[in-house]
Amino acid sequence: MKANRKVVSVDEIMDVRFGKVGTPKRNLFREEAKSFCEEYSFLNDIPLAMQKRAQAVDSFLNVGYQNVMKTAILLGLKELEMKISV
Repeated sequence: MKANRKVVSVDEIMDVRFGKVGTPKRNLFREEAKSFCEEYSFLNDIPLAMQKRAQAVDSFLNVGYQNVMKTAILLGLKELEMKISV
């Protein structure tokens, strides 16, 4: 089955939808897009905050695991060590 589609660039799509570069309609779109990006720029910080939280949780769990293993070794609980190890 042949695809009968014309490949177009993003610039061509923008020209059709918002007019050529420099026209009032295109300029209005650019201003609104810029305003939107500035207003919601705080969203860029969310993935970083999530990553830091995940690292903190991972660090906490790792320390907890190490403490359990130390306790198991000190108490001579080899069975516990085998059950916990992954």
